[in-house]
Amino acid sequence: MKDLVILGAGGHAREIHQCILAINHLSPTWNFLGFLDDYALQTEVAGCPILGPSNWLQGRDCSVVVAVGSPALRRSLVAGIQAGALVKFATLIHPSAQIGSSVSIGPGCMISAGAVLTADVVLGQHVIVNTGSVVSHDSRVGDFCTIAPMSCLCGGVSMAEGAELGAGVTITPGIALGEWSVVGAGTTVIHNVSPNEIVVGAPNRVIKKQDAGWHEKG
Repeated sequence: MKDLVILGAGGHAREIHQCILAINHLSPTWNFLGFLDDYALQTEVAGCPILGPSNWLQGRDCSVVVAVGSPALRRSLVAGIQAGALVKFATLIHPSAQIGSSVSIGPGCMISAGAVLTADVVLGQHVIVNTGSVVSHDSRVGDFCTIAPMSCLCGGVSMAEGAELGAGVTITPGIALGEWSVVGAGTTVIHNVSPNEIVVGAPNRVIKKQDAGWHEKG
């Protein structure tokens, strides 16, 4: 079994812990050591220890998954880890997820229970596909994207780096989402979304245009 830690100690981290338990129930794969949290107020999560802040990883030879829902924060944490640790980024796929034989999944991705990835789908690095979501044929999902629960990408959808979908979003076929764009929960997207835009509604409409590079601030 390979040593594994989760960076993060919030709700998504606890969900990923459950994913690890489900994987190990079928086939012992991961020796889960505990959680990491830079701002922890408690000493354990889900009955498992908080080992320390993210710099606990420095010099350690283990695997890690960055279980943080925010694409911008996830990107920042991954960059910090890569700066000086020996760790490897784990890819975690819940046993109940359905993954087509022609699907490509990058390192650090997290595929939750009941997710479906059909045919010729490509996920970049550190992508979250949350519970019950569907990514249909020929879709491309860039690094650090987040797909919240029960969202659906119809065929040929493109999500650029850092794009984020709220819960229950529907993206119609062939739509492109620009980098670091945000789609609000329940939105039906029938028009392309430009980089850094926030859209909501059915059909989607722009409610805010964020400055380029907003995800690197704070």
